[in-house]
Order: sequence, then C-alpha cells, then structure tokens
Amino acid sequence: MALSGCAVVKDHKAKVRLQKTPPIHLAVIPKSVGLDFRTKVHEGATCAASRLPGVQVTWNGVTDETDVAGQLNLFNNYIAEGVNGLVYAATDATAMNEVSTGAT
Repeated sequence: MALSGCAVVKDHKAKVRLQKTPPIHLAVIPKSVGLDFRTKVHEGATCAASRLPGVQVTWNGVTDETDVAGQLNLFNNYIAEGVNGLVYAATDATAMNEVSTGAT
C-alpha cells in the first residue's frame, strides 16, 4: 500500500508573495521521469499548487537522464510559451547554463 499526503509547513522563513493577477503557470522539468523519488516530487508540487488559488503546475521531463537535448527542448518550449516560472533539475548543468541565463 502506498500513501501520499501534502503536509502544511507551519514554520518556515521564506515569505512568498504571489502576483495579484492569476493565473501563475509554473513548469517543472525534472532530470527524468518515472523514478519513485521524482513521482513523489511531482505529487508534492501538484499538491502545493492546489492549495494556492490561480497557480498551475505543468510537469514534464525526459525519460533518460542522459537526454540533454530533450531537456533543452522542453526548457525552450516552456520559455516560448511564456510560463511565469521554471523549476528544473539539469541533466547537464553546463548545457543548461546558457539557456537558463537567457531566460526572461
């Protein structure tokens, strides 16, 4: 049996202020998909977004951690879509550096 939950953090130092005009679209690109750990991260991100009005999380990743080109394509596609934020775990930090630095 597998159980999952979305805990509420009551003691944290980060202060988050959301923009006044939803929706906020965040794209999450993990190193790869299909592993149990990353499935838990996906569930946590989705759960957190469900608790914030107007926040949408899109989760998509490559199936192989060595697929640098695939991850770069996902990253560039989300930039072109105009998402409000990108969260990612780079398959290759050097390859992602230029694209990350140029993201606006």
